[in-house]
Amino acid sequence: MDTYMISADYGTSRKTIRYKTTKTLDELKAFITTEAFEGHTFYLFDNECKNSKDTIALNLSNANHIFIRLEKHTPNTNDEEPKQHKFKLGDRVIVKYNDFTGTIVRLPIGDFYSSDGYIIELNDKCEGWTATVETDGVDCRSAWYASEQNIELIDEITLIPNKWYHTTDFTVEELQDLLPVGTTVLVEKEVLYDNIDTTPPTTTIKSTVESIKKPTFTDYTLVKIHNNNFLREWFKVVQD
Repeated sequence: MDTYMISADYGTSRKTIRYKTTKTLDELKAFITTEAFEGHTFYLFDNECKNSKDTIALNLSNANHIFIRLEKHTPNTNDEEPKQHKFKLGDRVIVKYNDFTGTIVRLPIGDFYSSDGYIIELNDKCEGWTATVETDGVDCRSAWYASEQNIELIDEITLIPNKWYHTTDFTVEELQDLLPVGTTVLVEKEVLYDNIDTTPPTTTIKSTVESIKKPTFTDYTLVKIHNNNFLREWFKVVQD
């Protein structure tokens, strides 16, 4: 149920009433336009006035201009409850099928492309695509779409032993939480090799984590291992 302020101008004077109705703004405009200009006299009464003796009516047929403004919206008890989403804006998540990580920047709402899922801003700026407000409901570089069943909160996951992970899929803070100092890992032996951006190493060394950092010369997270000055971008947690 909505309450509208309806004003009518009569030359140099203006009269205003409050009018409560279940009609939407567009429906009310169409109703008033049809009734006021059908060639007969049309009065609209203030149905929000508590004292019937003070009730005001507008002769809309004689008005020079009519103005309608929504003043208050009162949800009906039968209105459908808004859908509750499992994840919220700002949640840090991982995509289960490719291990991409990032932050949720759009919920599954609106009449946008892939509006039935979430849009995630990936930590790895070399992945994903560019989303726009017009098409996707949000401006975002390195965007990724995922449905609810394909993502989970970063804070709820742990690293799986003997599985390769790419440090560029994590922020420094995320990896510090998941990979504490002293953790035993395998990392790439060669700090540069063909397709290192996408392919885990075939030759490795075993060591322990000394720190997680983002050097000034890069935009991504790297691992420093004990007694070694070179930073690594692939790691596998070793389960003894």
